[in-house]
Amino acid sequence: MIITTVTFTGADDNTDIAEMITLSKRFPMIEWGILLSEKASGSPRYPSKDWIEGLQKSFQVLQEEAGYFVAQEMFRLSAHLCGKTMRNFMSSMRDEVENGEWVTNHGLDERHFNYMFRRAQANFNAKREGFTEEFIADVIEAWRESMDGEIITQHNDNNADAWKATQSMIGGNHTRKDHHILIDASGGKGKSPEAWSKPISGMFTGYAGGLGPENLVTQLDAINAQVGDGFTWIDMEGSLRDADDNFSLSRVEEVMKIIETEGPKRGWI
Repeated sequence: MIITTVTFTGADDNTDIAEMITLSKRFPMIEWGILLSEKASGSPRYPSKDWIEGLQKSFQVLQEEAGYFVAQEMFRLSAHLCGKTMRNFMSSMRDEVENGEWVTNHGLDERHFNYMFRRAQANFNAKREGFTEEFIADVIEAWRESMDGEIITQHNDNNADAWKATQSMIGGNHTRKDHHILIDASGGKGKSPEAWSKPISGMFTGYAGGLGPENLVTQLDAINAQVGDGFTWIDMEGSLRDADDNFSLSRVEEVMKIIETEGPKRGWI
């Protein structure tokens, strides 16, 4: 398999943005997953509006120095939309109304969100939210028409039909490069499965669930056995917190060194 991206999720107000950029320059595979939640904003894992504004300013400086496309490659960001932010996003996309609350409450507007975040992950539980396959399909189609990046949905028992929404729009005979699937059987609880699933056919598929420095070699070997010759990405969150529940950039560095050292030998990169 070829790991194209390693997403580290949970940077917050205690995380040094300059150090994030330094790590991104050292390890180009890094993507920073930024959790956006209106209710939890400013708490561990969920950065405040002020921190997001600082992130935007740092990205603008990179853009001015290196150009837009180089900045996007140099400092890769994904937005993970949670709770009310996710619901406002879904309804805004689906209803095609001018409702920018899902970004303005985080110090952004849709234009700046669009150029700063390469990907957006809608963290929903379709069964609990009552999202039908048709509703999800409409959201993904609206995203394709109005935004530049890719949208990610999680694949687990509660979201089993999310990827089918995309396939239904295109007849199942083609691939949709703007809809990515993250297989996370634990639904964000940070638990690795007894056995990893194969990628969703025709979809760029990533893996999450209990990954961290302590088990990375074993788990990536297991994922490799399922992915084979394909491309994938991995995402981790809980294992990056230290004893004080701070996002640990040293653990990020540890993960990347493992991938850099073991990847070529084990066929991950």
